[in-house]
Amino acid sequence: MQNQMYVPPLSKINKVLIITYVGMFLLSQVLRASLGVDLASIFGLSANGLKSGFLFQLITFPLIDKGLMGVVFNALILWFIGSELETKWGNRFYIKFLLIVTLACSLIFATFSLLGPNTIGFIPLHGLTGINLALLVAYGIIYSERTMIFMFIFPMKAKYF
Repeated sequence: MQNQMYVPPLSKINKVLIITYVGMFLLSQVLRASLGVDLASIFGLSANGLKSGFLFQLITFPLIDKGLMGVVFNALILWFIGSELETKWGNRFYIKFLLIVTLACSLIFATFSLLGPNTIGFIPLHGLTGINLALLVAYGIIYSERTMIFMFIFPMKAKYF
């Protein structure tokens, strides 16, 4: 039996998130190249930013990223995994889940960066990786026996993925 890859339709919330994420990445690249402004240091979560009163960083850090490959793979995971969970859970619960995961990532990172060595405070957290890991855990719990294709080659159960 041949495994086929299922691509769910892109859900409404994930469409907005991916457009915002890619738009912020492109804006960041343009501003960095033209003006030398690094949006990741402004919108990414850092201890120094929090100490300076940039509390908005607690929820803006997932929307900014520095690397093209990170943007591509994070957007694909959000599309493939997040869209199916949003369809199952509904928009309201899905948004709550994303906000809770974002705040949990923020608090964990802020705690370690504020209590750790001073050099950690300068390094901003950015990207959808924390949210995507939570989505993968939720997907693995809900659809544990579903077969997924790891690296587009290796079939494996969602609970191990």
